[in-house]
Amino acid sequence: MTTLPDLLRLVIVPVLGWAAYRDLRTRRIPNDVWGPLALLGVVLLVWDGMTRYGDPFFRIWLLRVVLSVGIVVPLAYGFWYVGGFGGADAKAFMVLAILLPTFPTFRIGTTLFPLVQTDVGVFSL
Repeated sequence: MTTLPDLLRLVIVPVLGWAAYRDLRTRRIPNDVWGPLALLGVVLLVWDGMTRYGDPFFRIWLLRVVLSVGIVVPLAYGFWYVGGFGGADAKAFMVLAILLPTFPTFRIGTTLFPLVQTDVGVFSL
């Protein structure tokens, strides 16, 4: 079922498109981009958690969130630290791990997207 937090997560699509375009042209993305997106992600995670609490699948959702944030964020930071990623790449991965820890679902007509789900269910991986 499509939730309001999932719809609000679509706000990041044009921002990430702009960041990719700017990265290609200037090789620089301002640090001011990542803070508001991370804050939006935290707010949406809390909102999702509050609406899902009591749901029989809450623990599975929480495990997926912990896996996303607990693995992807340190991994992206580690790759940046050793020089494998640039700063903007690492920040983008960290923000995506917070904003999209699980697969957002969208219903269009009778079709539920995404059509394919992974076994782990962690979107940012």
